[in-house]
Amino acid sequence: MNGLVAATIAVLQDAGWTPQAADSWIGPQGQEYMWNYAHPPNLADRRDMADTVCDDVLRCICKGAENHRHGQGRGEAACQT
Repeated sequence: MNGLVAATIAVLQDAGWTPQAADSWIGPQGQEYMWNYAHPPNLADRRDMADTVCDDVLRCICKGAENHRHGQGRGEAACQT
């Protein structure tokens, strides 16, 4: 895997996101995010998606940290925003 786009895709997939197409993704809770080129999302919608992605990635990082020596017992609760 090479490049920024490939790395971004890998991070999203690790966080539970599923690509449907380059402009359509399904989040871990089943929410669909699509980029409509004719009517791009407004700033609030873009922030909502960015917040959702950040929360999912943080949850993934915290879940992975549980498996390490000093992360035991921390769980996802320690990473709640």
